[in-house]
Amino acid sequence: MWKFIVIEWVDGSGKATQTKLLRENLQVLWYKIDTISFPMYGSWSCVFVERFLNWQFWPIDSVDPYIASTFYTLDRFWHKKEIEEKIKNNDFLISDRYSISNFIHRWSHFLQEGKIDEMKKFFDWIYDLEFNKACLPKPDLIIFLSLSLENIKKLLLKKAEQQREYIKWDTLDWAEKNLEHQRYSLEVGKKYLKQWFDNLVVIECEDEDGNLLSPEEINKKILKVIE
Repeated sequence: MWKFIVIEWVDGSGKATQTKLLRENLQVLWYKIDTISFPMYGSWSCVFVERFLNWQFWPIDSVDPYIASTFYTLDRFWHKKEIEEKIKNNDFLISDRYSISNFIHRWSHFLQEGKIDEMKKFFDWIYDLEFNKACLPKPDLIIFLSLSLENIKKLLLKKAEQQREYIKWDTLDWAEKNLEHQRYSLEVGKKYLKQWFDNLVVIECEDEDGNLLSPEEINKKILKVIE
């Protein structure tokens, strides 16, 4: 049975809503559920991530991707024991983002320049860092929620109306404001991630006409995969 389920997505695709709905729907079936979310904003383990997203390591594109990846890995590493206990003590642990986000978001230095071989070498390094050196638990199932770039843009415009504590100078962080970053993130999630995670399932969050599905419709798709 899959115990550790990770939900990944491009920015703005409704991560908190899907995690909440999945928890509620599995609890109805009498499963014991817990959730966790990364990055762990507000925790001291996340201080480098928060500074990175707030442009405090300027210029942000000049930060070496190996260094930037380590910011996120160390945040998870600090909470490793908590993750392991949640997996042990529940039927399901649902993680709102996890190590896979390091693959989805830290690639741009290579992919934008067409350096596919270097990107794959970089991904091998991330995998080793997260699961061999940091010894973080490997997910049993990875759900990647996919949206068109047009719908990503619409959702991010709505997100821009919300103020979040970890963003000090704006309503969107660097990755959310960069549509090229979002486009390449989609490409990584749908085209490349299977080479490292054969337990990854891509779920389209739109109908055939490109209309965004309701949160409930998307969650039904996730539940079908789990069942």
